[in-house]
Amino acid sequence: MDKINFFSEYLTRKYGSELYRIAIDLPVSCPNRANGGLGCIYCAEDGNRARHLRRHFSLVEQVEAGREYIRRRYGNDGPYIAYFQSYTNTFAPVEQLRAWYEEVLALADFKMIIVATRPDCLPDDVLELLAELNK
Repeated sequence: MDKINFFSEYLTRKYGSELYRIAIDLPVSCPNRANGGLGCIYCAEDGNRARHLRRHFSLVEQVEAGREYIRRRYGNDGPYIAYFQSYTNTFAPVEQLRAWYEEVLALADFKMIIVATRPDCLPDDVLELLAELNK
């Protein structure tokens, strides 16, 4: 039987060290909540927000809180994965998304991003932005 290839092991081989995920809560919603919608079955009422982000922190505060947590828990200071976690993190105009993503990525040694979204919230301009960030 072949060995299971765990994603964390793959990332460690690719980047030379373990990556630590920092959850980022952008001020976004989703199509099912916009304009008075009641939401859907995919997200909890708070959008599945990370526990340490229950208060409304700025992006800088969120990244620093994530880095501090990783320093305390794992004794490490990066590199990181930027995890845009709650709600639909592509449900905003592309230039606003670009500003948020770039602000976050400038705050720490992020090697990759994970963006929680929905397939119906990936217009061509957002896909082009994500492809650009991938480089």
